[in-house]
Amino acid sequence: MPAASIAFECEVSQRGLADFVKALSRYQKETQRDMRGALRSVTIDLVKSLRARTRKAPKLVAREDVRFGESDPKYITGKDRRQFRRVVVSRWFSGKRTQKVHWQFVQAKYKTHMGMRNGNWQGIVTRKESSAAMLRQARANFGKVRQWGLAKKSWGWFMHSLFGKSTQDENPQARIDGRMVDGGIKETRQLLPDGSIDLQAPVKCEIDIVNRLDYIRNALHPGALSQAVQAATNSINKKIDSGLKSRRFGS
Repeated sequence: MPAASIAFECEVSQRGLADFVKALSRYQKETQRDMRGALRSVTIDLVKSLRARTRKAPKLVAREDVRFGESDPKYITGKDRRQFRRVVVSRWFSGKRTQKVHWQFVQAKYKTHMGMRNGNWQGIVTRKESSAAMLRQARANFGKVRQWGLAKKSWGWFMHSLFGKSTQDENPQARIDGRMVDGGIKETRQLLPDGSIDLQAPVKCEIDIVNRLDYIRNALHPGALSQAVQAATNSINKKIDSGLKSRRFGS
């Protein structure tokens, strides 16, 4: 009978891991599937659970990450005589917070008051910035998160790459590549002393899932790893208890 080894490089209790392995063994035994098929199905359940527990980044940076810049020049005037105000947008890049400077068109309100000019009292027009409106517009213009949903989408990469399953692509600009995630299915048998493969030995089936996104743990809800393993275990047992034992089981 083929064998499988389960290991997690994350915070999963020994009890949770033991229950997961037990469910895998039960799945294989009661559905009469080989270990590759069994491991494939439980991995799908696990990835789905992780995806469900991953936060989706907003499409705009937080309001507090957009502010007026205090460095000079605070204002610049364009060729069309329109004025622009310096604004600073805080962003994360390669795990570090960076400050990006942009120029927002001044949306101003004008107020007339009496003042002394050249020794005479007269009406003077002054400009009063509509700060809240300007910052809202600056956030809409310069605070877009291009790769929103990347962490959630990273789990979909495994579904497609390992199992050929399509996933909903909510943000086409969020691009996943081999620097962020990696994985594969490998089957091996023990070698004989002469270096040939022992065809009588059990097949060792391995499925690797490696998520290298530097913020993936922060994107997961607290306790998500343990919860995902438990949810996957429950899903496996529920399928078995429901008696779905056809060749399409777990697909």
